[in-house]
Amino acid sequence: GTPLESSIIEQMWTVQQTGGTAADLARAAGLLSVRAVDELTVVYELSEPLSTFPALLAAPALGMVFEPAATVEPQRFASAPVGTGPYVVIASDPDGDVAMVRFDQYWHDNESSAPASTYDELRFEVEPSPSLRLAGLAGGRFDLIAGDDLRVDDQSGLTVHTAVGSRSSVLVFDTNQAPFDDLRVRSGLAMAADRQAAAEALGGTPATQWFEPGAASFSAELAAAAQRDVGVGLGLIDQYVEDPNRSDARQPGEPIAVEVLCATDHPLGDQLSSVIAAWTDSPAVSVSVRRAEASDVEEAVVAASAGLDGSFGVACWWAGTLDEDVLDLQAFTGAPAASPANVADFYDQAIAQQLLDARSASGADLTALLTSVARSLSDNAVTIPVSHPVFTFAADSSVTGLGTVTTPEGAMMGGADAGALRWHSIAPRGV
Repeated sequence: GTPLESSIIEQMWTVQQTGGTAADLARAAGLLSVRAVDELTVVYELSEPLSTFPALLAAPALGMVFEPAATVEPQRFASAPVGTGPYVVIASDPDGDVAMVRFDQYWHDNESSAPASTYDELRFEVEPSPSLRLAGLAGGRFDLIAGDDLRVDDQSGLTVHTAVGSRSSVLVFDTNQAPFDDLRVRSGLAMAADRQAAAEALGGTPATQWFEPGAASFSAELAAAAQRDVGVGLGLIDQYVEDPNRSDARQPGEPIAVEVLCATDHPLGDQLSSVIAAWTDSPAVSVSVRRAEASDVEEAVVAASAGLDGSFGVACWWAGTLDEDVLDLQAFTGAPAASPANVADFYDQAIAQQLLDARSASGADLTALLTSVARSLSDNAVTIPVSHPVFTFAADSSVTGLGTVTTPEGAMMGGADAGALRWHSIAPRGV
């Protein structure tokens, strides 16, 4: 293999500046240069403070190390994965199936006192159907299955781990378009929405705010305030409907028009009827649902936020980030003319300042700032958070070590952050 030295990280920067995801992330982070100063030291130069920058180096776009050969023939390299760590790739196909064999020179097997991985071969197979994945686990086709669409009702003989995803399915408002430019309408629709039914149907957990339960910035107070209250919600809509100065130019007493735009492959699409049941039952709300291809929905939603030809009223979307992801929050709440990710067209100077302060904050100060931003987004009903996905790993009980990670020093750590799985920490089945 190729020894990992700081010069490789510097070479990576050359490629990352031309890539889509990496280049966008680097710009948002204010990353100016990456410089190797000796074999083991790399200096990242930022245009302004960003206390959470190290978290970006733990993610693929900026932090995943690749072979220097990728800088020579990037297209060819992208189609021929090599693998690093405890296993190397011996076969792969465009459908996603991958075969790996054990790498005998892996540091974990040679330098660590922790138990070495003893699988000789791993095979990863793509199976889109959750029912077939479950059947495959029960029938011995798979030793382990994973996904955010699994519901493992019978867990006998299995080891099951779950992790709540940080991103949630939401309904987002175009706050520049009447009647959604009025807080009474947005708040009323949010209070009347049934997120519990949709979350149960999706196998997830109800979403109440920007952050997921368990996150440092999650607020139990916000979660309690987000409980459904159909009567109060529809009462707010009635206030708007009877207002002679209502923003949608309709006559007092006329119902508001609500069109929900949802991609055919968005998880909320098949559950919309339960989420918006109280809307459709109300004489004050005239509801229609339009399903479209994901690209058409994205064009309508993002173009609307950029002041182009797109338009929408309410749309199925995604929102939410990890605690340390200040940049995503800045993008979602940035000045609409400069931030296409602000699909809601909602801008608040106080939020902008708090996120600017958050860039250089850490610890309790960072948590307090992010919780405050999440509260402002909830108070202004910018979105209706509906459901967090629950990522599930299920394995035959003879597979041990799931949910643990060993460090280079041999220490064992619990948990599977963001549903990550470390195969080198899994003991063999004994066959």
